[in-house]
Amino acid sequence: MFKRFLAGAILLAMLNAPVAAQWTGSVGYGHATDDFDVGVLVGSIGYQVPVAEGFSLVPEFRLGFGVVDDSFTEGSLAADVEIDNLYGFSNRFQLDFDNDFFVYGVASYVNYKVKVSGGGVSESDSSWEWGLGLGAGYMFSANNGFDFTWERIDGEVDLFTLAWRFRF
Repeated sequence: MFKRFLAGAILLAMLNAPVAAQWTGSVGYGHATDDFDVGVLVGSIGYQVPVAEGFSLVPEFRLGFGVVDDSFTEGSLAADVEIDNLYGFSNRFQLDFDNDFFVYGVASYVNYKVKVSGGGVSESDSSWEWGLGLGAGYMFSANNGFDFTWERIDGEVDLFTLAWRFRF
């Protein structure tokens, strides 16, 4: 039900988008922490749709891959944990201020492929997970800025992302 509502809201906003709507993207580093610490290089591409004065919806497509793995030992077993890749969708609910500062809430639905290997055995699994988060950013020029996001993935994993944000 929520997925249909979110998809419908995004589609309606895009169909009614004023001329001021523009493409946006980001490239950044995300650090996920739970019982493990892994890092991902993640990028996004989206479309910023002004809905009201100072408020925008930003539906995005995300794509990323793991760059920092973690290891753990359980008894005599040592194993490595890594994120192979991720892809999915998010929507930012963004408030823009006159001083080029912005804050946002984000809802995401992303597929994470995780690999665990140790003792000569390797297992991988992928699953779609919901995420909710908050973020803030600053545009230091008309088309370039940065943002910082905290997301809670599947109610248990914290994902902190620092990204270069650009508009084109």
